[in-house]
Amino acid sequence: MYCCPTVIIPSRPMFVKYRPERLPLCLHDSFMAQANAVESVPTDVQQEKLVKAYGIKGVPLLSALGSLRFPQLFPYDFMHLIWENLIPNLVLFWSGRYKGMDEGQPYVLNPDIWQVVGTTSAEATKTMPSSFGAAIPNPAKDCSYFTSSTWSVWSLFIAPTILQNRFPEEHYYKHFCSLVGILNLCLQFKISKKDINDIELGIRKWVVDYERCVPPPFISEKSNADTIHASSLYYQHDPERLPVCPLTIHTLLHIPDQIRWMGPCWATWAFPIKRQCRYFQCSIQSRRNLYVNMDRHLTDLSQLCQVKILYNLTDEQLGKPPKYSSSQTKRLEDCKSCLSTFTII
Repeated sequence: MYCCPTVIIPSRPMFVKYRPERLPLCLHDSFMAQANAVESVPTDVQQEKLVKAYGIKGVPLLSALGSLRFPQLFPYDFMHLIWENLIPNLVLFWSGRYKGMDEGQPYVLNPDIWQVVGTTSAEATKTMPSSFGAAIPNPAKDCSYFTSSTWSVWSLFIAPTILQNRFPEEHYYKHFCSLVGILNLCLQFKISKKDINDIELGIRKWVVDYERCVPPPFISEKSNADTIHASSLYYQHDPERLPVCPLTIHTLLHIPDQIRWMGPCWATWAFPIKRQCRYFQCSIQSRRNLYVNMDRHLTDLSQLCQVKILYNLTDEQLGKPPKYSSSQTKRLEDCKSCLSTFTII
């Protein structure tokens, strides 16, 4: 298990109880001190212990640039954190497939109900505008067909409706809906200080409820009607259930600070670069010389962009990009043949 590099971790093993509203954040100087400590130990065994304790493998090469601050300028990626980890893990809980720890748990949906949820999810996208996203696979059959984009559409637009009245205990549904509300706040184009504070309070409560076992004795049932205080949720404060608390659960607590440091989550997430990598992957036609093939494709694409600017050409004159990326290389060659009358300067 590796620790979070955003929180200060004591160098000596000891019992430390952290409160989500008072996490000792690791700033640049303490980060670099821990990184230097990792590299200065004499043996590999000692180094591995510090790597696991600090969550840092060594001094970053980019630390040579004085304008960069670690770890503030390198936030956790929102796309991978939420739609490659958190949401798929919740689905594993609900379908009873999370690391063999779900037997008899109240969050597991009846198999017949889960099949209905999966079928309804797949059918729902037939009536959704395509601008909302790609078609949703059936989560009850095979989640491997899901991508970050489809998990996003499913969790934000479909799941809050089709999961209503499906859970054996209602507080699991309320807990999930509170997460959806937090995600919608994080994805706003403009985020005010009040919004960030609301996100911070919402995430703290969500994480505490995720781990909680019993309600505080001083809160009555009547005064707590609109909040979640059930006998157990996921972790249940049971050490034997520690695998249900991966680093991604703790990392949620750092989202508000990362918004304060770097702006809205959509400004730093990995969706653009992931789609660009997918485009590059589809452009590879040679398994033997894939890098040469990719370099040539990018060179041709750059030349076409320059020709378009130089001669003020439209996409139609160059050949409109295809709807499906699998044929982009062929279209690129067609575009080049259309430019035979022009001289590239």
